[in-house]
Amino acid sequence: MAEIGSIQAVQAALTMQAATPAGKRLAPSGANDSAQGGNFATELQRAIATVDRSAKDSTALSEKLIRGESVELHTVALRAQEASMQFDLLLQVRNKLIQGYQEIMRLQV
Repeated sequence: MAEIGSIQAVQAALTMQAATPAGKRLAPSGANDSAQGGNFATELQRAIATVDRSAKDSTALSEKLIRGESVELHTVALRAQEASMQFDLLLQVRNKLIQGYQEIMRLQV
């Protein structure tokens, strides 16, 4: 499974979308949930779990480095930066979701 935000994951998603016929991409929601890998809530939960796992891994590596175990400093720094970027991306998605919700609530019925 590719990590969120990795270039390979984005390229794979774009390739898969380009290969999917337009009619199937516009299918009603829920029609292709099992074929596409789940609905939005499932994907959001998976993204949150991935970010959480990345943060925990980064913390574990930092603790190993502090204890003096055999861990490369640049590996710890890269994992910490990766976890930070993933969290920032998730935070931006959350902000956009809240902004969209607020926009919908402002609509006149």
